[in-house]
Amino acid sequence: MGIIISKKKNQLSHPNKKIAVVTILGTIDKDKNKAHYIPDPKLKSQLLSGDFSNMFPLLLKSFKRDSKYEIIPIYTTQAKQIQNEVLKNENIEFEIQGRVIEENAYMEIFNTINIILQDSSYESFIVDVSHGFRHLPILATVSMIINNFEDTSKIKHILFSKEIERFKKYQIIDLKEYLDMANIAFVLSTFEKNYTVATHIHSTKYNELIDKLNAFSNDLMALSLNNLFTSSAKELIAQLENIDDTSIESQAKKLSQSIKKLTNYKGKKRYETYLDMAKDLVQKNYLLLGLSLLYESIRLYIKSYIKKRNQQVVEKIENVFKGDSYKIGDLFIRFKDHKFSYTKYKEHLEKNKKVDKDSWLLDEELYKKIKRDFPNEFRSKNNRSITDAVAHTRNNLAHANSDNKKFKDIKKQIEEYIKTYELCIK
Repeated sequence: MGIIISKKKNQLSHPNKKIAVVTILGTIDKDKNKAHYIPDPKLKSQLLSGDFSNMFPLLLKSFKRDSKYEIIPIYTTQAKQIQNEVLKNENIEFEIQGRVIEENAYMEIFNTINIILQDSSYESFIVDVSHGFRHLPILATVSMIINNFEDTSKIKHILFSKEIERFKKYQIIDLKEYLDMANIAFVLSTFEKNYTVATHIHSTKYNELIDKLNAFSNDLMALSLNNLFTSSAKELIAQLENIDDTSIESQAKKLSQSIKKLTNYKGKKRYETYLDMAKDLVQKNYLLLGLSLLYESIRLYIKSYIKKRNQQVVEKIENVFKGDSYKIGDLFIRFKDHKFSYTKYKEHLEKNKKVDKDSWLLDEELYKKIKRDFPNEFRSKNNRSITDAVAHTRNNLAHANSDNKKFKDIKKQIEEYIKTYELCIK
């Protein structure tokens, strides 16, 4: 006994794409009484209601009269014989023909179903999984899950006849929403691992969630941290905590907690937040992003360290630089280098167009005090410091890995930088 897939060749040459109605035929008792089928009101389709032997004649009467639909049965030889008798009894003309596949060749069956659902000559698919041998609907469902990830718009409906009264009454329901839920579940689980959403993913019900995931991802990948902390992270968390679908609720809550942990800087210094984010991004293999945050964390730590000992002076520097954290960090990190003399310091301010050096300038004594109060662990020793090492590796990666190091070696090196930095600040 084998499985046969029917496809009419003359319909494939039609200039307009068709909608394929894929149905799995079962080996029903052709002599039993007809059952009453009623489409779910939520199912917006041209499905008929009425008394039928099974779903196959119902689908034929519903779609065969419209040329834009093509009926594609999947069946065993035994199912074909029985369904031919059913069609004869219900006065429906339809020739079931196709090629045979061995019933126990599961991989071949799966591949054939997959080929149908990937056929670009069809605009979309309606798939009926009401009948057939148990492994066939399962294989078809797995194939639909895979293909739905490829293009969420291609599979329009997944029809299933839900039993209301055994052998007497069935309601035709659409399982497509559960396929979409599988899609969203996949999105949530993968987002926690890589902070990205595939561009083809769409969802009618969770479109706003997809938008917020993308906004968070864009801000994080661009290191637009102010926007990340003040808006996109909060908006994403609100969306995640508003999900009440039991099938994805736990995943949504788990992702929400991860986003909170990543972006919540209450009770922490900004350099601690940047360090935590750097560790997370490096662990997820975003090496350049992680290095950039690690470098910013080091600069902010140095400023924070000096500020504890020179609060008024540092606050004045912050005001002069108008709160520009990059400019402020860039100035303070220069104090690590013994070559950064008072003359060099004045030249640095001269080059900085945003700073009016006449409005305020460290006198030499204050300059020397800042220099003395610089944390020893970050001073340049033998013309090299942890800061220099991080800066060099970051610049190397930003310039297409000019050192030509292997990924695993770079990642290991960055992890060592993080360990060294954590020891320094402890």
